[in-house]
Order: sequence, then C-alpha cells, then structure tokens
Amino acid sequence: MTAALSEHRRPQHILLATDLSARADRAERRAVERATSLGARLHVVTVNEQDGDSQPALARTPDPQTIEADLRELYGTDLAVDATVGTGDAWPVILREATAHNCAMIVLGPAEPHSLQEKLLGSTAERVIHAAPMPVLTVRRRTRGPYLQVIVATDFSETSRHALMAAAVVLPEAEFVLLHAYRVPFTGFLSREANEPDMKLQAEDDLKAFLASLDSEPKLRSRVRAELVHGTPDEVVGRYVAEHTVELVVMGAHGTGGAFDKILGSTAERLLSQLPCDVMLSRLP
Repeated sequence: MTAALSEHRRPQHILLATDLSARADRAERRAVERATSLGARLHVVTVNEQDGDSQPALARTPDPQTIEADLRELYGTDLAVDATVGTGDAWPVILREATAHNCAMIVLGPAEPHSLQEKLLGSTAERVIHAAPMPVLTVRRRTRGPYLQVIVATDFSETSRHALMAAAVVLPEAEFVLLHAYRVPFTGFLSREANEPDMKLQAEDDLKAFLASLDSEPKLRSRVRAELVHGTPDEVVGRYVAEHTVELVVMGAHGTGGAFDKILGSTAERLLSQLPCDVMLSRLP
C-alpha cells in the first residue's frame, strides 16, 4: 500500500532537467516556483549529449557556478540552488542526480530545436518517466502561481491512489478533482441507454471505496472531489481540459515492465502529446 501522507516529510529537494534554451524557461520558472514555495533546494541538471563520435560542445554550456549565479540573479540571492553539467546520454545523468539527492519531483520542459511533442515523447523524457521513482512533471504553460486546481485522471486503482498521494506531497496548496471515465463496453452489441445506469452505479461504488481509502488522511480528503463522466479516458480528460481552466493533469503508471509499457504506449502517451496543459506522471513502484 502507498504510505500515508502524514508519513512523508516536506519535500527537501526538486530537480530541474533543462537544456538552458529559451523555451526551457517555462520549466525553469515552474521548478523555481515549487522549490521556493516548498522551501526545497533546487538541483539543476543540464547535459551535453554526444552525437556519435563527436565531442560534447562544452564551450557552449556555462559552468555550474555560472548557472547558479544566473538563477540567483534572476530569482533572488536566497534561492537554494546547485547545478550539474553532465556529458553523454541525458537520462542516466538526470536519474542519477535525482536519486542521489532524494528529489521529490523531476521537472522537465521542451527543448530546442525539437518540437514540444518530440521532447515530451522523445527518448530522454520517456526513459526518465519510465524509470524515475518520483513524479515527473512536464511543463507546457507559463507559471502564474502555484497549481490551485489539479485534475487527477483516475481508474480508482492503487496506482491512481499513489499518483494522488505523490501529487499532494509536492502540491500542498492544490485542490484535486478526481476525473473518472466510465463507459459501456461493446457498444456495437450493447445498448448504451440500457446499460449506462449500471455502469455509472459501479463507478459510484468504486468511487466510494476509493474515497474511503483516504479516510486516514482527513486534510487531503477535504481537498478532493470527484466527477464521473461517460466516455474513454482520452475523450473525457481532453474535453474537460478544453472546457475548464486546467493547468495540471496528474496520471499514474504501473512499474517498469509490460504493464507500464502498455499504459505509456496508449492512454498516457496520447494525453502527453495532446493535452495543452502541464502533466505529472507518477509511477507506482
């Protein structure tokens, strides 16, 4: 079972993975906002990725001290920050640093000159999401303050509960909307009108059980409400984001292996590529 929220200490460390491009400032500002709000130390990691036999372009990347000084000049001298400049493949360096510092969250952003979709679903981000034991936040929108209302796409599984709990630790100010998609299967053979009431009743029962699992966390429970909507997860989440002011969607994923690959390759992958808002994915150990 997922550890109780009360067992988690306030996050002490957050990691920002960045290529220092102009487009990466959105992830940078979000990482600084979270670190400052939580009173956590920000660890900045940038990597010179080698291309074949070519040497990494170290001359184009500032040294760690310059990166730290630039961030303090921009965000304030009291910003607790340190920087690491690695070489080679980015994802092992990111995971190594995040694990070494026991970071509560990894923040990623788009890179130049690749497109946003290529960055989110490219090898680096995908491998980080696949292997990271902590939540991974991909940032698309400009930071206008803390996340106040967060959508949690849920199927009421332990994986979804883990994602909610992990998000609650790094987003202590947020209110959470559990968004559950239910649907009548085999609609080519079964009548939606005749079967939807039973499917909704089942979803309501699953919701009650899920909320009961939060009874030991009354503070979190008071920050959670739910909406049950007929449709596929892709349709329901996409439509909700389009019709409401949503800055962040949280999703859960199973551990490494076939189950995770299936989820990442279907619903989560499509939502990562399609949603216009920020997305946090939390992997169940």
